[in-house]
Amino acid sequence: MAASDDGRIPLSISQQNIYHGVLQDPDPALYLIGKSYRFRPLAPAAFLSALQATVLDNPIQLCVLEPPATGDGYPELVARLRFEDIVCVQPGSTRTLPELWTGGIFGTPLVRYVVHTDADGQVVGMDAQSHHILLDGAATAIIEADLARHLDGPEQKTGAAAGLGRLAAAHRSESGKVAESTERHVAAVRRELTDEALRGSSAPAAAEAAPGTAGRGVLRESSRVADRVYDEIVALAETRQVPLNILVAAAATAVHASLRQSTEAHLVHPVDNRFGAPELDVATCLVNSVAHPVRFAPFAAVRDVVTVIDRGYVKALRRRWFREERYRRMHLAITRGAPVDALTVNYLRGRSAAELSPYLSEPPVVTDIGPVEGMTVACVHDEARRTIDVAIWTRHDQPEGAGRTGVADRIVAALRAMDAHWDLPIALTVGEWSGLAADGRLEAGAGIPAQPPAGAGAWFLDVDLGQCRGPGVDQWIAEIIGRGVDPGDVLVFVDDDSQRTVELLIACHLAGCGYSVCAAPGDVAARVEAIAEQCTTAAHAFELNRTGTELNGATRQVVEERIGQAGRDHLLCSRLAYVMPTSGSTGKPKLVPVTHGSLAIFCAAARDAYGWGPADTILQCAPLTSDISVEEIFGALSGGARVVRSAAMRAGDVPALTRDVAAHIATVLDLPTAVWHLLCEDDAALAALGGSALRQVIIGGEAVRPAAVDKWLDSAAGQGISLVSTYGPTETTVVVTHLPIGAANPRRPGRG
Repeated sequence: MAASDDGRIPLSISQQNIYHGVLQDPDPALYLIGKSYRFRPLAPAAFLSALQATVLDNPIQLCVLEPPATGDGYPELVARLRFEDIVCVQPGSTRTLPELWTGGIFGTPLVRYVVHTDADGQVVGMDAQSHHILLDGAATAIIEADLARHLDGPEQKTGAAAGLGRLAAAHRSESGKVAESTERHVAAVRRELTDEALRGSSAPAAAEAAPGTAGRGVLRESSRVADRVYDEIVALAETRQVPLNILVAAAATAVHASLRQSTEAHLVHPVDNRFGAPELDVATCLVNSVAHPVRFAPFAAVRDVVTVIDRGYVKALRRRWFREERYRRMHLAITRGAPVDALTVNYLRGRSAAELSPYLSEPPVVTDIGPVEGMTVACVHDEARRTIDVAIWTRHDQPEGAGRTGVADRIVAALRAMDAHWDLPIALTVGEWSGLAADGRLEAGAGIPAQPPAGAGAWFLDVDLGQCRGPGVDQWIAEIIGRGVDPGDVLVFVDDDSQRTVELLIACHLAGCGYSVCAAPGDVAARVEAIAEQCTTAAHAFELNRTGTELNGATRQVVEERIGQAGRDHLLCSRLAYVMPTSGSTGKPKLVPVTHGSLAIFCAAARDAYGWGPADTILQCAPLTSDISVEEIFGALSGGARVVRSAAMRAGDVPALTRDVAAHIATVLDLPTAVWHLLCEDDAALAALGGSALRQVIIGGEAVRPAAVDKWLDSAAGQGISLVSTYGPTETTVVVTHLPIGAANPRRPGRG
């Protein structure tokens, strides 16, 4: 994709996408974007000279669209205009750009500047309008910065040739990135769309949802945040360690859900793909939108919804070059699916390029934003002025109001309430939570505790770390830090059946990380990729055969700081503690991510149910690929018990298991039911256990045989060792139900 000899430049992929929309809608103003500027008085000659230099620096503004030189493809950009064709000083031509486009957008100016002067002839304002196919919001910022540079001091004007060359190169680079991204992501997106179609949706029917085509955006309302309220919202982002754009998206999503009475939607984020790519730092249209579905339970807490949106956004950004919105529309057209009710959240830092601010008497005003499909929330965060503006844009063909008044104020109110409601239902935050009052009436906000419950952050936060740590654990933490693993990342490795691996699991958690254990070395790379794709979390392959990092004064200090950092992390409870595949007993195994918060809740429940404490020693028998190991290790450590590893069950050696029980003076065994069945068939093993220090055996994983229960209760083991049967799928964090089995319990498993 290069400029031809006669200067013809192919459209960018973004421009091609917009051109499809132009062909489908007759409204000439649909793709109009515009801003109005108010300047401190400027000399007209100096201003117009600076504006002309700016246009030459960004010569796409001098281009018109023409049919392709050959074939029937997309139109091409050709520089045919002069500066005077796109700039007028009032009073001047009164024809608007949309009026020029009534007969089509070929061969006509696609941008116009109307300069306003005061009674003294000084420039005091300018209206800038463009067709979206020519420029996007980031391109406008580039032009603003160039205008400020030329106003700062006159420079020798350059011709448009160099700028046209950069324009063609930028389009060529964008095309390559889109092609590569499409090849990489299209299969995954196709699967997601199919899964969504099969899963169905409880969202409003198509007749109630936003139309599948776009309409011209109209500003309906806005709300400004400043002073103390601004400080509150910025402090919320800092305290919760969540980007402000995600908090705004969560507040907008909650209000949108309230308006529609549905907790399913499609969230769209416009993104500027120029970031980090100097060759793309050109005024043109390269904008793309990344999108992800949002689903949450009606009773979900603010924290939960923020986490869902944050993870969805991070995952969607990995596809920032993929034209997902266009692909989704094509899919819906082919499958005749119902259009989704999309919510667009456009978060911007600043109202204009910072360089232009000294010349402005007031912030610029956005007058036109182009097409919108559903509700669009435009949030402008001006850090210099310490303000946040929230504006609501909807389609021009939607009746004003339409039952959606005060939306901007509701979003601001939701943002302000988030900190206090962090662990409470987000429905309460937007006034949609009702409960039963004392007299039985339905009352808004009833049934909610006055203070947020103390959420469980992680199992180790209220534990004596001296019981969990040792040189081995600290060495692993130092190694994790040395390898550049950040809090929240997941380490993937293979179990070597040693105590060192158990120490690594503990180290992962104390460092604020998660883990995932594979059965074979050949599984590690695929697991890393799957976690990154499915869990939107960074994953790292980790080898255990290296010698641990040597501990000295400096490394010990770094380790202490990392553990302290994890303990202070407000997001720790929502970060992954482990990722484990299901057994596959009900279908193809799938990866199950479990957070530190979920694990902490389970550990607290296990302590209460089993009574594990500092006097106990748990013999860790299960492979680390089984969630029984989670109960053995973290359930024990959270109660202050000691954990000792045994490899006997890996080899299926029952005599070795009984020897390890005796050697380590174990008080608790946590076994798969199948292994316990083997024990019950071995009289010598039952006798050995009966003479040991064991006080409790936990079993789970399959149905318990009544005959095995009878033999256990009749043996020496059954006289002094309590037996507890448990059950729980991996998705529910190890165990959801337990049943003590004893001679006094008439309800034995398998009996009526």
